[in-house]
Amino acid sequence: MQNGYIEQNMIAGFVTRGGADIKSITATAAIGAGLPVKQDSDGNATLLESTDGLDAMIGIVVRYHDGWTLQVFPQEIGVLSTGYIQVPAAASITPKRNQAVYYDATNNVFTTDNTKVPIRAVFAANGIADGCAEIQVTQQVVIPVKASS
Repeated sequence: MQNGYIEQNMIAGFVTRGGADIKSITATAAIGAGLPVKQDSDGNATLLESTDGLDAMIGIVVRYHDGWTLQVFPQEIGVLSTGYIQVPAAASITPKRNQAVYYDATNNVFTTDNTKVPIRAVFAANGIADGCAEIQVTQQVVIPVKASS
């Protein structure tokens, strides 16, 4: 069960707070709401891959107001580059507020597993609900650096 600062039904791709920075980008194939995207060499949105690094992500796909993705391509999609958004979460995790976020490209879920793709975001609330977690996407890297001995 999620607890923290927001209480509502959890829906992947749902923007949870005001002040989000949402940009428009062309997609040439369906990309699920709440998933991270990067720009390909043609400037189109593509799903983040397991080989991508921290700097690859341009944002998280925002859910359309009616909850359905248009199936005519190419199409413009909304991508949240900063702000709070609900995302699909690995069922096995119990995230803590302000904990670093990673993306499991194999299973298309967000996780606390630091062997996965790093995302410039932190969890915004403790726990998950309805298979989703709330994250805060930031402009700067928020993954803590390990101290050297």
